[in-house]
Amino acid sequence: MKNAARLFACASCHRQVVLCRRCDHGNIYCSRGCGDRARQHAQRLAGRRYQNSRRGRHKHAQRQRRYRERRRRRAPEKRLWRDNLSETRAAIRIRFLAAAAC
Repeated sequence: MKNAARLFACASCHRQVVLCRRCDHGNIYCSRGCGDRARQHAQRLAGRRYQNSRRGRHKHAQRQRRYRERRRRRAPEKRLWRDNLSETRAAIRIRFLAAAAC
């Protein structure tokens, strides 16, 4: 019994793993990498469930409203490049029309 070990299949990659009694602490993953990947996957699923819940949708909408309000209140020179792009397009049209009129 001194050399007793436990054989189990990793819950993530399904590889067979052998652990001695001394190293066995109820492990279900073969390595830290497999455990980390399984945790990331579980967190991703939990986040998806939350976003699909009523509370998650409302919190997301509220966060987006606050973000849009902050953007609206920003100084004009700090606005996104899209605002400047529309002004640039208008200036190009005016120049084009002025050149065509000559």
